[in-house]
Amino acid sequence: MGFLNNIKLFFEGALDFNSRATSKLELAYEEEMEEFMILAFSDIIGIDMPTTYYALEMYPYLYSEIGAWQKMSVNRKSVWEDKFSKMDMDP
Repeated sequence: MGFLNNIKLFFEGALDFNSRATSKLELAYEEEMEEFMILAFSDIIGIDMPTTYYALEMYPYLYSEIGAWQKMSVNRKSVWEDKFSKMDMDP
């Protein structure tokens, strides 16, 4: 019975029709990308960082994402409110 249960659990995780695993991975990617953008291009939102000079080499590769990130960062009211809303929790 244990073997069949393990096979069942494997296929539930592999197929994941409710997209729980993929949504968690996408959330983790968005958080990591946001933190990277803050470190690399923080001068766009008014925070002086010495690493910005070196991050300019990545600008052509991240050009399409910088505009969306800048709008999101400027329009954000609270970082904590945004994080809790993504986790389906009330602050």
